[in-house]
Amino acid sequence: MKKESGVRSQESEFKIQKSKVKSQKLELKIQKSKVKSQKLELKIQKSKVKSQKLELKIQKSKVKS
Repeated sequence: MKKESGVRSQESEFKIQKSKVKSQKLELKIQKSKVKSQKLELKIQKSKVKSQKLELKIQKSKVKS
């Protein structure tokens, strides 16, 4: 009887560890998606800067003419 309960506790321990691994993987996915969204945000900001520079060039050329 004692051996059986020992096996059962090992099985439950194993299940607990599995669920911990799952939650860590999920956490990793969440962090990866955060990084992706930050990179996207950065691209958007860069394109805004480009469009502002372009706007500035257009205004300068208007002043020249």
